[in-house]
Amino acid sequence: MADELKDFNRRLQQVDRAVKRLPRELGAAAVGFTRDRFRQQNWIDSRTETWQKRRVRDRGRGLLQKSGRLRRSYRILRVLGNQVEVGSELPYARPHNEGAKIKVTQKMKQYFMARG
Repeated sequence: MADELKDFNRRLQQVDRAVKRLPRELGAAAVGFTRDRFRQQNWIDSRTETWQKRRVRDRGRGLLQKSGRLRRSYRILRVLGNQVEVGSELPYARPHNEGAKIKVTQKMKQYFMARG
């Protein structure tokens, strides 16, 4: 009986350690998933959705990528108990992901007209 109790306690400790590691491991998987979306230029949910093509041709680089800074910025931001937060602290990450309303200024108009 004593051996069974020791074995039970040992297994319980193993489960406890695994549960404590789980948020960080899931966070790492989420970061990898996000970086893969940039590489494969798609989104995967119940099906794979390829990102829309770029309106202006720019050969040699993927969508949402110029320097690769945004793709590399995704990381585990914090782990609190059994929760993990994954994201980017770059100010333009949220507009790239969720979209944004941007007021077009005269200077912006001139820039885009010059690029034609």
